[in-house]
Amino acid sequence: LVDRVSYANLDPGRRYVMRGTLMDKRTGEPVRDADDKEVTAVASFVAEEADGVVDVVFSVASDLVEGRTLVAFEQVERQDSVLAIHADLADEGQTVTIPAIRTELADDAGNHLVEASGTITLVDTVTYTNLIPGATYEVRGVVMDKETGEQLKGADGNVIEASTTFSTETAEGTAQVHFAVDASLVAGREVVAFESLLRDGRELAIHADINDESQTVRVPSIGTTLTGDGDAHEVVAGPRVELTDAVAYRGLTAHDAYRMVGRLVDAQTGEALQGADGTELVSDVVFEAETSEGVVEVPFSLDASELAGRSVVCFETLWEGEDDEGRELVKHEDLNDEGQTVSFPRIATRASDAEDGDDHVAGTGTVRITDEVAYTNLRPGTEYVMHGTLHDKQTGEGLVNAGGSPVNAEVTFTPTEPSGTVTLVFEFDASVVQGTAVVAFESCLRKGVEVAVHADMTDEDQTVYVARISTSATGKQTGTHEVDASEKVQIVDTVTYEGLVPGTTYRLDGTLYDKQTGQVLVGADKSPVTASGEFTPKEASGKVNLTFEFDASKLGGTTVVVFERLSTADKLVATHEDINDEAQSVLVKKPEEKESQRESTSPTTAGTSSSGAKATDTKSSTPRTGDLLVSPLALACGGSLLMCAGMVRVWRRRN
Repeated sequence: LVDRVSYANLDPGRRYVMRGTLMDKRTGEPVRDADDKEVTAVASFVAEEADGVVDVVFSVASDLVEGRTLVAFEQVERQDSVLAIHADLADEGQTVTIPAIRTELADDAGNHLVEASGTITLVDTVTYTNLIPGATYEVRGVVMDKETGEQLKGADGNVIEASTTFSTETAEGTAQVHFAVDASLVAGREVVAFESLLRDGRELAIHADINDESQTVRVPSIGTTLTGDGDAHEVVAGPRVELTDAVAYRGLTAHDAYRMVGRLVDAQTGEALQGADGTELVSDVVFEAETSEGVVEVPFSLDASELAGRSVVCFETLWEGEDDEGRELVKHEDLNDEGQTVSFPRIATRASDAEDGDDHVAGTGTVRITDEVAYTNLRPGTEYVMHGTLHDKQTGEGLVNAGGSPVNAEVTFTPTEPSGTVTLVFEFDASVVQGTAVVAFESCLRKGVEVAVHADMTDEDQTVYVARISTSATGKQTGTHEVDASEKVQIVDTVTYEGLVPGTTYRLDGTLYDKQTGQVLVGADKSPVTASGEFTPKEASGKVNLTFEFDASKLGGTTVVVFERLSTADKLVATHEDINDEAQSVLVKKPEEKESQRESTSPTTAGTSSSGAKATDTKSSTPRTGDLLVSPLALACGGSLLMCAGMVRVWRRRN
């Protein structure tokens, strides 16, 4: 501030001191600086003439005097003597008015914490003092980003600013400046309004304090991350699944209470997921913000058994206060947000014989089973491991080879699409599981974490059958492992089967072998002695009879052994061909070794042999009309008796 002092009647050529003090017009007290010292100024000068002027310059921090009216008091001194004083608080010439402005930024409802949606209208109320009544002024404002200290720009790249012009009626009053701000540009930020007061283009007052809470508006934001156990975004679909939505918030008021409400929706349909009771799956957490930004966790517990192959997204809403009466501040609802999404991958399998693709494998030697695994809802470009194990269907235990090592298979793959297939190949010794079925269990892993499982012991598509047969051959007439050397001998082979598919038609083919030579036994017509028949089991295990009929009159002393082969759809699934198996063997006794034989009590047979015999499942056999055999002698005797009876009747009638 420059105080130009006019003096008169000084002695030319002498040195004088002009000493000034700034006074507060309202209080009449000297203005003091930051060190509580009076604000003064001194000018030393030599009077060239008796009358003249001298400038006294005051320097003072503007924030100490804004909004105040100052008056300069002056006195001229010479050699410590005061020669003249000018100290008039009412002197307009000695007076300077310094305007002041204060601002408060809020939304149009007066809130400093505003809803983050659409276009936000921010109102900066400018309170001014020490203006000249009747004069015209302009207030200009600009919105600042508190974090960066930079001017905030809109989507068009221009600075967000506004202004208003007003005329004063009194020295004090208010004016408002309105800003239109896209909420998406300021979500999660704190914004501050800087204002300046101008008259005729000259700046008179500024209020630009980045830390002024009154000038500050917070626009909250939330971002969510939904995960299962181990922070995984892929979770096994099961009856009890725990999910956690970690919601990161910004722009809140420290120590105030808030409520975070989350709900789960189907990522494909956008429809809200419902629990077993039919209500939406919703979870909410009340919390106090320790600082303006932080993280709050929202837990969910749900039955995800039916969600395999689908994905869920968590929608979150932040509310002000602890109850339903508070304002809704911000939502985060994006069906395409990967962070908000948890997937429930699904796998389905089809196990089959690697040789021909059916659901049977031979019960001997090394066999290979292929399991085609169809997957859905995996993440393209992500590496997975498909791991499979074989289980004994009867015991449920994992299958092991003869050496004790588990039978499993594994393949690493990176899908290019969410859905596709991979194939696992199991190789094992079928003899260790003859007579049962094996079931393939699969699990899909990502970084060692299981994301999908298919382990259903009752799933036929996962099941491959390993058949087994054993036999017991006896004479039909004797019921023992010995028969007479007669022209018409019948041997019944009772075949016990295991590991068959109920409802599937099988064919049983038997051949008789000479135990001594190991060659196929041939009948009188020089053709092999065989029998065959088809049956359809009702259960996986059971028995079926196969009957051989042949001329054994010249086979006295020969032991015959039955070899059996079981097939379905022209595929051999089991054999029993052991030349040393006593149960399969029948001795044809020499004529001198004949003994009375027991009446046969063996099961009824069905099916055809080379001599017309039949084979049937013993569980479903029933006697049939015509099975009883009547001798010719009995028929002749019966006929004679009937003729005699008729003749007696005629003789009586004549008499």
